[in-house]
Amino acid sequence: MELESKPLDWWMRNLHEMSRDIWLWISSKTEKLSPETVCFIVDDGIDLSAEEQDQTDVDLENSGLMCFFFKDQLEDIQLNLKAQKSNYDSCDLYEALNYYWENDAFIDLKNV
Repeated sequence: MELESKPLDWWMRNLHEMSRDIWLWISSKTEKLSPETVCFIVDDGIDLSAEEQDQTDVDLENSGLMCFFFKDQLEDIQLNLKAQKSNYDSCDLYEALNYYWENDAFIDLKNV
């Protein structure tokens, strides 16, 4: 499977161009997110059966990747940050991204 990869900074600057069905995957060895963190794009909008999608996820995980965020989550992080600090900088953005990522902040606990 050939995946397109670019640094996280590129994806964050180009969110408006991304399809809504885009998931980013990162190396499972990633310890901290930075602008240079390599992200791989996976499009869930392609027509795959549930079994094929599950196998794709297993293949990605077996290749040393882990699912990161999808486009809407990245936009939500930016919007939340902007609501708190209208003139945020790159350092603020990566602090927020790391917070959400490290704390699994998008888990919906009421459904657990």
